[in-house]
Amino acid sequence: MSVLFRKPRKYIWITKLYPKLVQLVRWSIDRYILLVWPELALTVPYQPLFQFWLNCGIIWLILVFDEVIELEQSRSDKQFIVRFKEWLHEERLSVGDRIPAERILAEQFQVSRGTVRATLERLENDGIIKFEKPGGKRRVIVQLPQVETLMSSTVAILTTYREEIPESVAEYKNQYTIGWERYINLGATMELEAAGLNVLKLHMETLRETGPEKILRDRFKGLLVMQRPQEMMMWPEFLATLKEKKIPVVMYGSEPDISGFDRVISDHDAGAYALTQWLIRQGRTRILRVWMPYDIYWLRMRNTGYERAMKDAGLEPLPPVTIDIWTEDDFTQQLYLYERNVRITGGRLIEYLTGEQRVDAIIALNDGYAYAAAAACRLFGLQPNKDVMIVGYDNFWRGSTERKWDAFIPAATVDKHNARLGQEMVRLLMDRIEGRLSVEPQLRVIKPDLVIPTPE
Repeated sequence: MSVLFRKPRKYIWITKLYPKLVQLVRWSIDRYILLVWPELALTVPYQPLFQFWLNCGIIWLILVFDEVIELEQSRSDKQFIVRFKEWLHEERLSVGDRIPAERILAEQFQVSRGTVRATLERLENDGIIKFEKPGGKRRVIVQLPQVETLMSSTVAILTTYREEIPESVAEYKNQYTIGWERYINLGATMELEAAGLNVLKLHMETLRETGPEKILRDRFKGLLVMQRPQEMMMWPEFLATLKEKKIPVVMYGSEPDISGFDRVISDHDAGAYALTQWLIRQGRTRILRVWMPYDIYWLRMRNTGYERAMKDAGLEPLPPVTIDIWTEDDFTQQLYLYERNVRITGGRLIEYLTGEQRVDAIIALNDGYAYAAAAACRLFGLQPNKDVMIVGYDNFWRGSTERKWDAFIPAATVDKHNARLGQEMVRLLMDRIEGRLSVEPQLRVIKPDLVIPTPE
């Protein structure tokens, strides 16, 4: 039987047209010969000869139409295979999930059940799907097919930073500000580009303006979330959407509401422990913490590290002092704002920098806080790093704008290796995408290093 008679319903009209086409052609040729060459029509060989060539022509037409239909059907099948694979990724189906019934797929994609059946059989032969039970009717996903699109090789980075960051490794290594958190973005970008992947940077403000559904509508290969917004009404909705769409995600941070995702953090416990131990080795016993007034996971970790080091040395931990001096985004660009923050710091530390119970060391929130603490000590006639030893955190003191007005250098600081944090986020994301991890969310902790700055 010709392939023609096995075609979908939309090609049946062709099979019905052939008999009428034969009659029409035969009648037309008979009339033409009778009018133009009547003698031929009366000859004996005419009828069988005519019948022979007419049959040859009909066979040729059948073959031509058959090839055209076969080509059209093959093209339709291939298009549906591509659409179906893309649909598997759009729906974020996982290994083990059921495939809808053939009837449902045919109605959803507006194709014949034969096309659906042929596609599923091909995917079954490719090892992508299989029957759930031997002899059963429902199929399940064995492995997800590869769909090559621009977005399938793109990792999005959601961040709060808009500043320009160095584009090259050489420029990055020459910077004095590598302790700033935006270098986590740079480390991730460098690692993604080294892996041959595209990078799409999204600002957190875009999430507020458009909502999570529109941002996550595109099928990213994965998503890196660099900063958790402190106040954003739609943050819970964003997290729920990530779960629903089954997007591979790695977050920087470790707050309770993101515990269901893969995460990378710096070991702030180890960093604070190393700073405190170093101060104790320098003979300091009354060590004060100067923090910001927020309950954040990394401050809790630093508190744990500080208290552990003090107890190991048999010393009494002092309660932290909280100071909110980061009220202006660009305060370091204007001298009067810096001086204002110095006096705010001095006012909060007055009881710790005067009297018999004066502290002999301060662990500042970061290197910027260390400059404010050093200037506050001078307000009370104390010499920084002599009367009161001051250490910072984050290792960005070289690039700190406060150095324009103060030659102070922290006695010690901690380098979190921000670029390395970003690189580890990418490695964790790729491990998740390529199936090298268990189902449980992973937490990777990067150890920081104690740094003793030297005058330049």
